[in-house]
Amino acid sequence: MAQTEDQQLLQAHEALAARRAHEQDRPEHDLRAQRLAGARRAEPVRSLLAGLADAEAVAAQAREALTGLAGEPDAGLPGGQGGSVAAAPAVVVRRAGDSKRRRGPSR
Repeated sequence: MAQTEDQQLLQAHEALAARRAHEQDRPEHDLRAQRLAGARRAEPVRSLLAGLADAEAVAAQAREALTGLAGEPDAGLPGGQGGSVAAAPAVVVRRAGDSKRRRGPSR
């Protein structure tokens, strides 16, 4: 049985409408695919997250202990880190290097 031209046009119109509807869902599909890919990449490291949290807590405690020993950071230093107690050894080392350069190479 041969289809009439009207039936063929109706089928073509329906197929194009279905294609447009499918293409409108494409961004949502891409987003779901990205989420799935991200979850697959993240799965191997999930077990490491608890260890990371523990290490961060230990580092925070150590940072607090060191701040208590050295005092608050000196805002005048690069990055505002180190405080005057930490800066003193750097000044001594720099001065020792300067005086050694003035004297020349050691024998």
